Amino acid sequence: MKKIEFEIKLDENDAVEFAKLHFYKAQKWFYIFFIVFSIIFFVIGIYMIINSNNNFKNYLLLIIGPVMYLVYYISMIRTAKNNYRNNKTAKQTMKYMINTQEISQIISGSTSLIKWEDVYKIHETKTIIAIYLTKVHSMVIPKKKIKKEQLTKLLQIISENKSN
Repeated sequence: MKKIEFEIKLDENDAVEFAKLHFYKAQKWFYIFFIVFSIIFFVIGIYMIINSNNNFKNYLLLIIGPVMYLVYYISMIRTAKNNYRNNKTAKQTMKYMINTQEISQIISGSTSLIKWEDVYKIHETKTIIAIYLTKVHSMVIPKKKIKKEQLTKLLQIISENKSN
């Protein structure tokens, strides 16, 4: 049976990376809405500039979508950082024991035991692995904080259990 053990301590950057992942993957319809919203306002702005006078309001239509997206993006990052700063548990060292049957997470002497069949979904980026237990609750494992051979073994265990 494949088994790995490691300890990690999340930092603010890990929280931001997870927030981005959650926005782009878990809330993809919201993200798609923002993109479509931006494109529609941009097209309307171009149409208004071409077919009417060069009014300042028409130029505002060009930038309203991207500005709204930028404001939301900055807000998301600030919220992730604030949530991390205010969450004592997130700043503690977490010990993981993962095998082909289950995931064990130990934080401050408290153990969570999760069977692979109870995992809601798994998302992976270049920097993190998020093992979702529900739509909004997940275990975040920063790739840079575990050894390369542990990461390889973890990815093998995940691929074996993803289809279950």
